[in-house]
Amino acid sequence: MTSTETPRTSSIDAKLEGRHNYHSWFQQLRLELCATDPLYWPTIMGVKEGPVEPKYQCYTHEQAISAIARSKRIAHLQVTNQEVQRFFNSLMEQNKLLSHKYDAELEEWEQLNYRLRLKFCSTLDKVPASHIEHFYGARSAFVVIEGLYGGLYYPINALGVAELGDHSVQRRRPDGNVSLLL
Repeated sequence: MTSTETPRTSSIDAKLEGRHNYHSWFQQLRLELCATDPLYWPTIMGVKEGPVEPKYQCYTHEQAISAIARSKRIAHLQVTNQEVQRFFNSLMEQNKLLSHKYDAELEEWEQLNYRLRLKFCSTLDKVPASHIEHFYGARSAFVVIEGLYGGLYYPINALGVAELGDHSVQRRRPDGNVSLLL
């Protein structure tokens, strides 16, 4: 698939509707993403992350003189202004190369993330999709969906609180019940 193509819609049989079909949806999602692109599954699981901006070389005038003097094994006073200028020009070229490489990796990452996000969203029903409409990345959208639908099923009361029973390590409410806010 080229970077300008839109990924085909999902071949997952049933879209994620809620907790009742999360586990079967999750297994189908994993198979679908692994079959579509080998980078999709590690990306959505957070194993593969975007590129890290490089550490650019920065020197003060004095640091440049010191670096030149050390490399040539000469005294600081023997370093000429032309050598310092060449040193800074060389650093600027190295930093430009690092910047161009980073920009290319970032563009590639954003395209992968965009295609993955489209593929992921095509597997969601309207309600789950509404929870992630303001998230940019596929990984962050997946984390939200996993948090909302991927946990164990707990019945939810009218306050949006899941009653867990006394065996839980969660915080106790003033009335003595244990609850988990969703």
